[in-house]
Amino acid sequence: DPTPAKDGYYLRVEGDPRVYTVWTVVGEHLHWTLSDLRDRTLGPSLAAEDVTALLVRRPDGRVIEIVQKPAEEAKDFPYGFGRFVLSRPYRTPRGADIEKLRELAASVLAVEIDGFADDRPADPAAYGLARPWAEASVSGGPGTLHLQFGSRAPGGNQRYFRVAGRPTVYTVDEGRLAFLDTAPFTLAEKFVIIPNIDTVDRIEISAGAATHALAITRARLLTAVVWAVANTLPA
Repeated sequence: DPTPAKDGYYLRVEGDPRVYTVWTVVGEHLHWTLSDLRDRTLGPSLAAEDVTALLVRRPDGRVIEIVQKPAEEAKDFPYGFGRFVLSRPYRTPRGADIEKLRELAASVLAVEIDGFADDRPADPAAYGLARPWAEASVSGGPGTLHLQFGSRAPGGNQRYFRVAGRPTVYTVDEGRLAFLDTAPFTLAEKFVIIPNIDTVDRIEISAGAATHALAITRARLLTAVVWAVANTLPA
């Protein structure tokens, strides 16, 4: 038993009538369960700085996807200066904020096993995993960690989840899943577009009744810039 002050446990050696006390941690080891001894590693050892792709499917069905820019886009930086593109949910890709990406990736990687619900579930639907409530996936050099979240476990703030492709069902504290509420706009670089000047033929600026135009024509080796200002004000 623990001592009255809860700062240790009583202990004796079999066959010896003397009773000793030992540190709390020593006594606690003898109260470990199988769950305490199990490996709680969810997937490959990834760091937020090494993530190359991220996908989150929120409970409302909206999908957030961030991928590395293709080589040709990385040269022109049309959607920002970073290495990543927010490819969903927006119709037109947007540059992704690298710091916000890493924060979100770190939150996904911080999901931990709180408990072991079922090692060989007969029916994943019993845990809400036949059609997951939400999903999150991060990829990097060591591989991909893909988590699927199901229904709430009874009697608390736990939710069932599993690693995609594995049968074991775990539980996680819902407080760790706040990242599922991330708004896509918070992940986007705020540039509208940053075109490469070599691909621009014309710029028009309208102010009130006046329109000013900059037309660009290119020679074989040199770029000739021709200014043409069209004033639409009444004579």
